[in-house]
Amino acid sequence: MIMLLGLDSQFVGVEGFVTAMVDTFPEYLHGGYRREAFIAAVAVLSFFLGLPMVSEGGLYLFYLWDYYAASGMTLLWFCFFECIAISWIYGANRFYDNIAMMIGFRIFPWIKICWLFLTPLMTGGIFLFSIISFKPLYIKNSFFTYEYPLWGQAIGLVFAIVSMIQIPIYVVYAFITTPGTLYERWVKLTTPVLKPHQLRQQDMPSHDYMPTHLPLITEKEPALLAYYKPADGVALRTTHVIN
Repeated sequence: MIMLLGLDSQFVGVEGFVTAMVDTFPEYLHGGYRREAFIAAVAVLSFFLGLPMVSEGGLYLFYLWDYYAASGMTLLWFCFFECIAISWIYGANRFYDNIAMMIGFRIFPWIKICWLFLTPLMTGGIFLFSIISFKPLYIKNSFFTYEYPLWGQAIGLVFAIVSMIQIPIYVVYAFITTPGTLYERWVKLTTPVLKPHQLRQQDMPSHDYMPTHLPLITEKEPALLAYYKPADGVALRTTHVIN
């Protein structure tokens, strides 16, 4: 049972990471056995990264990693921005409709209120409270007590900062590399680009408005032509088969 529980926990982490990477880089990781090879590489790398934690002093490293990098303020930081991105940028109503399209019925609308208000407020509030009441890691249980030295605390903070800083770094990078005024960059970066399977009835493109600045998108599948519908503020990709 313990082995199955461990495998089940690994599936969540590995599949979540692998799916995100495959969707981000489909030209490199789709097709053939490239996805399977990538999963094998992730599993092997994770195995070697975990080996130090089962060594003689691995428990101290495990506590340090768990306290600073795997839970607490780091997890709340990512949960807050993930909720903001889905509910306020992609759109809670659109996400709610997408779920109904997938499962065939609408879930209880209370969950949409949680996406919009309760979850961001709670995760943001708890994150701020954890920063204000932060205490360095100190192990005290029935087996032993241990106070980490200053250099150990510094390593733990590096664990946390390295992952948390990725969000502001990418935001700054996206704003710098996107052309246009500051407002135009904001509109472009916060406008969802939908694929055909994500379209709702109200997202269907208006053929009366087809701006020339949106390029033809070619992929391995049939050509995709991008449309823009000002009323919904969403860039659309609708499939047109080219014979």
